[in-house]
Amino acid sequence: MGYQNEGTCYRLLDCVTPLCKIWGLATAVGMYGVGADILFHRNYLGIYILVVAFSTTFLETTWVVSLFLDICISDENSRCLRFWDYILWLNRWKKSVLYAFLAIPMFSEPHAVWMALISGSMLLLLASLYLIATYKAQNEAKETLLGSHEETYDRFEDVQENFDDTFPEHISVQDTLANQEAILEV
Repeated sequence: MGYQNEGTCYRLLDCVTPLCKIWGLATAVGMYGVGADILFHRNYLGIYILVVAFSTTFLETTWVVSLFLDICISDENSRCLRFWDYILWLNRWKKSVLYAFLAIPMFSEPHAVWMALISGSMLLLLASLYLIATYKAQNEAKETLLGSHEETYDRFEDVQENFDDTFPEHISVQDTLANQEAILEV
């Protein structure tokens, strides 16, 4: 990729997509634990954190379900795949905005439920990772659109050396008509 030549920071962008997936699942697991603990202490925020954990798990495992659907369903116009395309619409920056909004209520009662701050922070970090992934995808898209413009004048250099420059012998019209009739008979 062309952006790798620009510095170490750009090389780290190659790790963003796997990091998003791993951190997303770690965030969901952490939120399950925090939500269960807060619910055990009879605070309503525990239910909210468990619902957000379930939603995060679903959104972070969509790539596995997509692989499964691509293998199992051969009809591209099926209702299942059309419905799944609506779910896949929620990607990169859209996930980032969603995760940021879902994290806000976790900071509502920091004095009573301090563990919710951990879940909210993990979710905000995940939102930040998805913003970085969006930057990476846009950078790659620009690179493919611009492409590497190679000079085209030497593109056919090797091909011209193999041509025979001699003219063929004179072919009579009668010979070619006889050959055509023989070909048509076959």
